[in-house]
Amino acid sequence: MDIKEIFIDHTCSLLFIDIDNFRKFNNQYGHDVGDEVLKKVSDTLKFDLRSIDKIYRYGGEEIVILLEGCSKKDAYIIAEKLRMNISKLNNDQYPAVTISIGISGFPEDSKQIDKVIHMFDQALLTAKRLGKNRTVIYND
Repeated sequence: MDIKEIFIDHTCSLLFIDIDNFRKFNNQYGHDVGDEVLKKVSDTLKFDLRSIDKIYRYGGEEIVILLEGCSKKDAYIIAEKLRMNISKLNNDQYPAVTISIGISGFPEDSKQIDKVIHMFDQALLTAKRLGKNRTVIYND
């Protein structure tokens, strides 16, 4: 599905999630371990989100969440809950699982979908650059 198809005609916030150091799970421990990490993260997201929220796999280990009727301020609270719960996952003998999250808002940041996507990507890149395992809200 094209990411542009998820946008709707009312206020929403978007979370762009990247599983930190995911390549390490695949390369060092094998793809079965990487698949298990993806499953644990997706199960946590499904459990912690509202029934109206939508979860999309954007890339290998990247996930987009559409929070309908949700301001960026409220999205930050939700994102931090997700981040904390994922960091508490039992990953047995493997390294802990953490995520970085970028947040942007529609139409709060822009009414142009391409710009909103660019904004959540920029916020995620900032979270990664600042050391990972954190949430960053896009801000001009």
